[in-house]
Amino acid sequence: MGDEDIPLISTARNPLAKIANLCYNELRKGSSMNISLTPHYEELIKSCVESGRYNNVSEVIRESLRVWEKQHMQEDWLKSEAMKGYEDVAAGRVTRVNSEEEFLALARKKS
Repeated sequence: MGDEDIPLISTARNPLAKIANLCYNELRKGSSMNISLTPHYEELIKSCVESGRYNNVSEVIRESLRVWEKQHMQEDWLKSEAMKGYEDVAAGRVTRVNSEEEFLALARKKS
């Protein structure tokens, strides 16, 4: 990657992230790239443009990549938070709750 290339998605645990980062950086530079799509996705993209919501195929692809990126960032965050919770339970850092009311009172107190 050059100095102007920006990695959007961590490649540490996501093998597709490197491809997405390369695609994004190529699109950002204004260059073109060829991709192969199934007929289903070709029709989906075509209908998006024909609907008037998007001006061209590139807009559909860029929006799709933005949504894909956001989803994977949220998944990474969720996995990280779940791991923290698991580590807390394993270390005994837990609070026993016996009722929904008790849980809600505890949640309100922590926020």
